[in-house]
Amino acid sequence: VTTLIGSNGCEAISVCIQADGKIVVGGYYNKGGSIDHFAIARYTNAGTLDSTFGTNGMIMEDIGDKSEIKAISIQPNDKKIVAAGISSWGGQYKYTIARYWP
Repeated sequence: VTTLIGSNGCEAISVCIQADGKIVVGGYYNKGGSIDHFAIARYTNAGTLDSTFGTNGMIMEDIGDKSEIKAISIQPNDKKIVAAGISSWGGQYKYTIARYWP
């Protein structure tokens, strides 16, 4: 399966499998130049984008001036998706954590 997130490219960096078999992939999408931002895609266990997640199976999140997901995980108790990475704010990189409803 291949998926283009955004119009200028993307990169998958981390993947995890939900208890129901759905596949969650985190990384970044490019908005042009060197401006990357959080991107998550969720697939059904059959390998198609899960239309019940985000917008057409994807979440594209602009955090700071530039951001990338470095790791993604599923919380076992409530099934929320936790994305950890970095974001740039005025040229300074900071740890960034976001949590999403499944």
